Amino acid sequence: MMFNNLSITAIAMLSLLLPGAIAQPEAHSEPRSEQLASWDFKLKWHETTSCNDKGGNERQYSRGQCLGLHADTRAVEIIDRRESNCYLASYSDGNCQSDERILGNNGCWNLKKKWSVAFKC
Repeated sequence: MMFNNLSITAIAMLSLLLPGAIAQPEAHSEPRSEQLASWDFKLKWHETTSCNDKGGNERQYSRGQCLGLHADTRAVEIIDRRESNCYLASYSDGNCQSDERILGNNGCWNLKKKWSVAFKC
């Protein structure tokens, strides 16, 4: 008898909570189409200067960003550019100011002695 009362109480509690849980939006919903279209560059970062390691995950970036590089970053692989006039610029300082080198084509680029990159179109 006590087991039946506990079971009935548990089922009643679940029936109250379950519809609310189902109705909640997902915390990590799919990006909207305008968010998907906001990238200008698709890149992969590497720890070897020749990009012959596995590299990190492919990442997307937008024009106008200045990105300081991690000490382990030795090369960048430009996978895709939304527009042909977009290019990556590398710099010898950490804030995209000095000694600009233009990385204008897709492929692997050595970042030796470079400490930041900027995404330009």
